[in-house]
Amino acid sequence: MDNLIKWAYDRLMKEFNNSIGVCALLGQLKYESNLQSNNLQNSGNRKLSLSDEDYTRAVDEGSYGNFVYDAQGYGLAQWTYWARKKNLLDFAKTKGVSVGDFKMQIEFTILELKGYRNSYNAIKNARDMFECSCVLTRDYEKPSDQSDSACRRRANWGLSLYEELAHTKPVEVEPEEKPLEHTDYILYEVQKNDCLWNIARLFYGNGARYPEIMKENGLSNTTIYPGQILRIKGGKG
Repeated sequence: MDNLIKWAYDRLMKEFNNSIGVCALLGQLKYESNLQSNNLQNSGNRKLSLSDEDYTRAVDEGSYGNFVYDAQGYGLAQWTYWARKKNLLDFAKTKGVSVGDFKMQIEFTILELKGYRNSYNAIKNARDMFECSCVLTRDYEKPSDQSDSACRRRANWGLSLYEELAHTKPVEVEPEEKPLEHTDYILYEVQKNDCLWNIARLFYGNGARYPEIMKENGLSNTTIYPGQILRIKGGKG
């Protein structure tokens, strides 16, 4: 068993405490990238004439500046949409690690899933691998093929991982930093037509408090975009 995959299982169990749901998620990631965190989709390798390693290195070094907008699937979940890739890149920079770092991408996946409540709850409450896999396929991954047969193929990877992982002895897993969501924070996914003023008014009852959101999220200006995850400190739920 790959030590990183075991680490991912234990870290996700710490978050979700549901082996069926965790393995359904890992099955999705296995299907998407073979659980290779530096994986660039094959068409991207051909189009850009870059290996997975070369692409990752170029993004890290800044010599390739189109990571966010190149529409190439990358990483464990094959993130493709520009806003999600930007969030991934920003998260890697805040952690001071490569965009292809495995553990960082698992932490990012957990954070991102908090903005996909259907998927998050499906993992946490899973009782059936296929049902959970269907939710994750249609709500979180959103591939072009969302048929029952596609869900079944993804669920089969989850079942295989469940057989391998679910009965292993857990190890103590501590993330490098305290998880971003705790009792003092609310995580909010930016919606279409949102602006910081309206978000501040929603959570604080006063739109003029938007600079607090900027400061908490390290924003240098008021530009936000749909799919972006914001931390709202001390806001009402």
